[in-house]
Amino acid sequence: MAQVKFINVEKVYDGNVLAATDINLTIEDRELLVLVGPSGCGKSTVLRMVAGLEEATSGEILFDGKIVKDLPPKDRNIAMVFQNYALYPHMSVYDNMAFGLKLRKYSKDEIKTRVVETAELLGIGHLLKRKPKALSGGQRQRVALGRSIVRKPSVFLFDEPLSNLDAKMRVQMRIEIRKLNLDIKTTMIYVTHDQVEAMTLGDRLAVMNEGRILQVGTPLELYNRPAVRFVGAFLGSPAMNFIEAELSPENGEMLKTGFTSFPVPERFMAAVNDHTGTSLTIGARPEDIYIAPPEGAKNSCHGVNAVIEVTEPLGNEIIFHLKIGGQSIVAREPGDRKGEPGGNVEAYIDLARLHLFERETGIALPSS
Repeated sequence: MAQVKFINVEKVYDGNVLAATDINLTIEDRELLVLVGPSGCGKSTVLRMVAGLEEATSGEILFDGKIVKDLPPKDRNIAMVFQNYALYPHMSVYDNMAFGLKLRKYSKDEIKTRVVETAELLGIGHLLKRKPKALSGGQRQRVALGRSIVRKPSVFLFDEPLSNLDAKMRVQMRIEIRKLNLDIKTTMIYVTHDQVEAMTLGDRLAVMNEGRILQVGTPLELYNRPAVRFVGAFLGSPAMNFIEAELSPENGEMLKTGFTSFPVPERFMAAVNDHTGTSLTIGARPEDIYIAPPEGAKNSCHGVNAVIEVTEPLGNEIIFHLKIGGQSIVAREPGDRKGEPGGNVEAYIDLARLHLFERETGIALPSS
């Protein structure tokens, strides 16, 4: 087991290409931390620096307080799982899982014990004699996991391991990896661009963009209190709605948009009074916009006229794509909610659940 710590880590490639900068992050012992962000944001570079496959340009990476900068990958006691499985096609499942142990000169009995126990843990005990070509994608991924587990590493590194699987298998493997973390109690760092994967897997998330970590916290902390607009937009499906607004003193502080004026929610009043500019962005989650407000929520809602453009029935819920004053807005409602494309409805935006961001910086205004 190990705590992994980044102190002012930066990675610059040849040609002055900045891949990661100002990385200050601590992954606690036995924690599953997910690095999440769009393609090219630097998350895989951060993972590869932990593995020793990339050298940090500056800063330090520590395992349990010890600097690992000069340690080669083989001496870091880490295991890495890739999206392409990287199995030897001519070897059986058993031999693929045993290969690393054989290189480290473990006894045959120890190798057998570790491989069989790990195979049973992953539900692939009956596949040990098969070759990779005879396995499904999910089974191959389990073998790749098993090959790492038998080594009993201090840190597991996952680089988009589920990208090659179909949607149903990804869900199943997410559960398997989470159970694995709970069973073997090993530090895990998991890289993905899939925000659903990140939200369901991580003890904590570190959201990255353009080489920087923008916010670190539990999935619910980041979802409910995004520190910047990018985090609010990236986490959640459908994505958060954004409405440009100007502060206006009409009848007290108001947020004036292109189609209506919102009263400033009470919890933002102090921040708005301290705010030097007038340009803000309102953020509203789809589940906080209603065609019919739930009981008790209507008092905190602001109603506006809307036209239904498209509906997406998903069984237990329905997604409404609305046009409000020329702007497209997405609402998420229970699956039995009625509404047809082209129909006029009253859309209720829950003021108690709004987010406010500075327009220029994207930084969230604090709320009381």
